[in-house]
Amino acid sequence: MLSTLIPAYLALVLAVMSPGPDLALTIQNSIKHGRRTGIFTAGGIVFGNLFQITCVNLGLGAVIAHSTLAFTIMKYAAAAYLVYLGVKALRSQPHTENEMQEAALPITGHNAFTRGMLCNVLNPKAALFWLSFFTVIIQPGMPLPVLVAFIITLQVTVFAWFSFVAFALSHNRVRQKFTRIGHWVDRITGGLLIALGVGIVVSRQ
Repeated sequence: MLSTLIPAYLALVLAVMSPGPDLALTIQNSIKHGRRTGIFTAGGIVFGNLFQITCVNLGLGAVIAHSTLAFTIMKYAAAAYLVYLGVKALRSQPHTENEMQEAALPITGHNAFTRGMLCNVLNPKAALFWLSFFTVIIQPGMPLPVLVAFIITLQVTVFAWFSFVAFALSHNRVRQKFTRIGHWVDRITGGLLIALGVGIVVSRQ
């Protein structure tokens, strides 16, 4: 059993650390609004993961995988949300000193949490990813406590990674440097989010 779970865990950790909508959103929120906002965003991402995992284990992941309509609806919803965030970021303009101080203030924890959650929950590829993953690792007779412990360990790692990103990029010196070119950071992030959204739409799966 461990011979399956350990490689799966390592592969998932590397997948989580790779560039994607979750990482892009965490970076943007951490630089622009600070550590607290970045951590709440990480919490929303973890909640989104748990929601996706629950859906997969309830059989909803299989429905999405085999229902063209359900997959298409989720795909366009995810793309629309990413493009919406991207367009907002692309419209970012240089700020005055006072505006930079105001822009650096944290957004509400609820807002940051919701953004992180929606970025994850609305992504149909995440549902398919978890479906394929659990299809591989869940073996007949696997004790439920083992599976639950594995999921918890994985999500604690996910939260730790995104929190690390938040801590690293919200350091005062880093934020001060990025704040002065923040509109370019926003525009680059916006372009990435739009590209990811378009990529979801044009992908064949």
